Order: sequence, then structure tokens, then C-alpha cells
Amino acid sequence: MKREKVKTIILVVLVTMCIFLTQKIWFISPFTMLQSEASNLGVNQEQVLEIRNDVLRPIKFNINLGGYHVNPGYTDDIWHLSKDFLESYFLGEPEVLPTTIDKYNELKNLKSIEIHFGKNIPSVLISSVFGSIDNRIVRNVKEIEQILIPATANGDIYILNGTSVFKASHNNYNSRTLNQLFQYIEGRSYNRFYPLFLDIGNPVLMPLSFSNSLPKMYVDSEINIADDSIVVEHAKTFFDRNFDFIKTIKETSGSTVFIYGYGEKSVRINNRGRIEYSEDVGTPSSTNVINALDSAINFVLNHGTFPEDTYLKEIRPIEKNRGYYFGFSYKVNDRPIHFVDSNSTNTIEVEVYGDKIKNYKSFIRNPVDLPNVEVTNQMMLPHKIIDDNYDRLKEDYLNSFTNQDVAIDEMILNEIMSVELVYLDTLDQVTNQLIIPCWRVIVKDSVYYFDAYDGILRYKTVAN
Repeated sequence: MKREKVKTIILVVLVTMCIFLTQKIWFISPFTMLQSEASNLGVNQEQVLEIRNDVLRPIKFNINLGGYHVNPGYTDDIWHLSKDFLESYFLGEPEVLPTTIDKYNELKNLKSIEIHFGKNIPSVLISSVFGSIDNRIVRNVKEIEQILIPATANGDIYILNGTSVFKASHNNYNSRTLNQLFQYIEGRSYNRFYPLFLDIGNPVLMPLSFSNSLPKMYVDSEINIADDSIVVEHAKTFFDRNFDFIKTIKETSGSTVFIYGYGEKSVRINNRGRIEYSEDVGTPSSTNVINALDSAINFVLNHGTFPEDTYLKEIRPIEKNRGYYFGFSYKVNDRPIHFVDSNSTNTIEVEVYGDKIKNYKSFIRNPVDLPNVEVTNQMMLPHKIIDDNYDRLKEDYLNSFTNQDVAIDEMILNEIMSVELVYLDTLDQVTNQLIIPCWRVIVKDSVYYFDAYDGILRYKTVAN
């Protein structure tokens, strides 16, 4: 009898435990799953936010230290110190008033820091880096091309928006942070740049010496097109990894095309590893530029990568502001990478309509783990290269004139718009491609890439 009671008690306990565990499965587990999903979404959104803040970095700094300039490219430390100073302007309530380009240039020629951003970057995006999307700067300035921080402006900064200039002023600016910023820059050994043609009215900057030479490097395409399995696996990410209704076409050029259905989606990977994606997204309504940029970043993270030192190079509204075009590029050794290819102006391109991606293009070249090419000679200075190639520049320039009696020599020097040290990728190889440092010289409508070590013209194209 006692044995039967024990069995009954054990049975009751087992039934009770089953009911309890069932409740745990049906009532507690779904909540835990939702928490987990929310956590994952939060982490993902944090990653998107981190990338957004990172790609909204300045393209370069032009710093006038009085008597000479330094052009350190982009450096995290200078940007962080600059943000510490600018924070009060984007989070506070400064007075924002229009001023003149003459005033801007006057202060730019004195001790100052000029921060350059990408093309057509809305002020709300720059402001979002500081954690604010609604302030007086955003309400008064549509886009931010450059921000000028004068050393002795007593709380004034100047914002360049195309040909329009605005002055933002407030009395509670952080003078200590401003002094620290200039002291930090003056304590570093940067190459010095000077306006060598200022006597004829051209303020373009060039160095008289260059201490830290850039190495020649090897790079590979991110997608190894020699391995079909890698190409297919990469394409699958665009079709939810379902290839049941995908048509594959091999082109004679070496490109592979994947088409879904009747062309609703397509992916093309060319013989160099450049990927192009397009989708029929209908006519979704437009969204704000922050959400559009976040959608673009999220898409790239799901289907590719952002190389180290990626920056947002330009934004364009498309189809009467129904969507946005985002063009990204990146740097190697803190120098922009340029391609001998008119289709590769921006290394990552995304077109966003609403939160839908209509077009996506990406062509990434990653440094190879090989020793850099040893170069025994020093890099040539750009003014010496210009002098050595002057006859070529003169011939090209004369071809744009019907009147041969113009004072051509002075005009050519006045038309030098920009001199910049970059890396040039000639796209000769898919793997182990040697990229070389070049002085990129823009003369009127022509862009020249001169080898920084031997001065030879490696590539010429037309300015955008």
C-alpha cells in the first residue's frame, strides 16, 4: 500500500514538472527569444551607427600655421580634437548668420584649420556625428562642404556650403580645447606645403620637401574570380542563398551574371571582381537622408565590406529626390586610391529608394601580405615633375584654344587647380597588382597622374 502511495506521489510530481516545463517552453522561451532578437537588432543598429559615424569623417585637413601649411590627410587624433571643440556649436545654440566668401578666404589665409568633407553632404549628417539632428546649424545650413576654425576668431567658426558661407558664433566656446588642438598639430612633424605660385595669383599648395615616402604595394581584388565557388557563394547573399530560380550566364568577357526570375534581380561579377547588383524596387516613397544612409550601410555590411579608412565621398539626390546616391571611397596608407577606369570613380556605390536598394556596385582591392617594393630613390617633388613635363602640359592646354597669342605660360600655372599625392591602381592584374604613389595634378579640365618616383605620366583623364 505504501509502495502504491509512493508511485502516486512520484507520478504527481512528474506531471507537475511536465506542466511547469511546458509553461517554460510556451511562455518564457518566446519572451527570451524576443529579447535575444531585440538584442541582436540593437547590436546590428549599433554597428550601423558606428560605421555611419566613421564614414562621415573628413576627407582631409588643410591647416595654415602661419607662413606654411600642413596637409596631414585624415588623422583620427586631429578629428577627435576638432570634434571636442566643435561639439558646443552643434549641441548648443550658436548664432548662425550669412557672411561672405571674401571673409572666409581672409581668415583661411591666417592661422586656421580647414576641415574638408565629401560632396553634397547634408548638414544633418555631419551634425548626427555629434548626436544632434536638430539645431541652429542644421536649420540654417543645408550642406557642409568645409568648416573653417580660425585660431583667433573669438568663438566664430565658418561653414562653406558651395558658394554660400555662414558664420556660427557663441560666447561659450572652449578656448582651452582650441589651444590644445593647435598645440597638438604644431608639435607633430608634418610635411610643409607652400603656395609656390602665389606671385601669379594661384594659391595651390605644394611641398618643398617630402620626408616620409610612400611605398609601392601589392593588392588583390576582394572577390577571387578564379574560384567559381567563391563567386557563387558571394552571389548567393543577394538571393537569400536560394538558387532554385537563378539563371547563370557566362559572358565572353569573363564576367558571370546571375538573374532571378524575369530580371527582377540581377548580379554581375566582372573579370576583375567588380560586383554590380540591381533590383526592381517599384516606386517606394522617399525617406530622410539619415535613414537612407543607414539602409545603404546595412546593405553593404550584409553583402560586402567597408575597407579600413572608408569615407563618404559624395551624395546625390536622384529622380526628383525620390532616392539618394551614396558614393564611398577609401584610402591606403592615408592616401586615396584611384583607378585607371572611368567606371570606378567611387569604389562603393549605392542607390536607395525609401529603404530599398535599387543599385549597388563595389570594387575593393585589399593589400596583400607581401613585402613592399623596395625603392632606393626619393620621391620627386610635384613642382619638379610639373617643370619636367611642362611641354606636355603646354601642348594639351594649347589644344583648348583657338587664339595662339595668349600668354600661355602664366595661364597654365594659373590653371593648376590641385596637387595631391594618391595611389594609382592600373588594374592590370586581378591578384598581386602593384599600386604606385602618384602626384595627381589637375590642370583646367585635365587630370594627370605622374609617378611620384620617376615623374613619368602613368595616366591621364578628364576632370569630373
